[in-house]
Amino acid sequence: MWLYTDDPGPPEDLTLTDVTNHPCMLTWKPPQNDGGAPITGYLVEWYNWSGWEQISSTPVEGLSTKIPGVGSELKVQVYAMNSVGQSVPSECTFTMPRREVPGCPEAPKVVKRTQHKATLRIIPPVDDGGLPISGYVIEMRSVSSTRWRTSDYTEEMGDDVEYTVTGIDSSCYEFRVIAVNGAGSGKPSPAVLSEFGNWTTNVM
Repeated sequence: MWLYTDDPGPPEDLTLTDVTNHPCMLTWKPPQNDGGAPITGYLVEWYNWSGWEQISSTPVEGLSTKIPGVGSELKVQVYAMNSVGQSVPSECTFTMPRREVPGCPEAPKVVKRTQHKATLRIIPPVDDGGLPISGYVIEMRSVSSTRWRTSDYTEEMGDDVEYTVTGIDSSCYEFRVIAVNGAGSGKPSPAVLSEFGNWTTNVM
């Protein structure tokens, strides 16, 4: 018995998830019409400044793939493929959320100071860049130095984050923090000055 085969129909229900991450996740459903032959894969393209570009050099075998999520909108098209050929594209344009590095936090507050430790209270930036704050870089330097060095990175989040800096002595130190999100690191906060035996701090 002769079985007629043809190009498949286009994929359906293109959906973008994980839009706050880079890359995002694009998913879809198989075409209602496979053309009489099994679907062998999907060709996925996204539109950048130079035109349409394939996500990978080989067809996607499943029903999802990671895709760059840059700019204010994302235009994609997905083709279904079988042994005969490929479908017309299923095309969709997604409006992307704002994705920028976070703003500058306020100067941290020194809530406790001992000879070898300083506990800082970190105040989140007003502007998170459109993405959740994922952590903070803590920088410090002695007042006798001109070079900032990274003390640590903390993944603690919330409106009232405290972090204890270690490895200091009783001399006077400056501390500042940098907020981090999925787009990168923002600008450093104003510095705060702290000296053992004197919790009174000055914003620099």
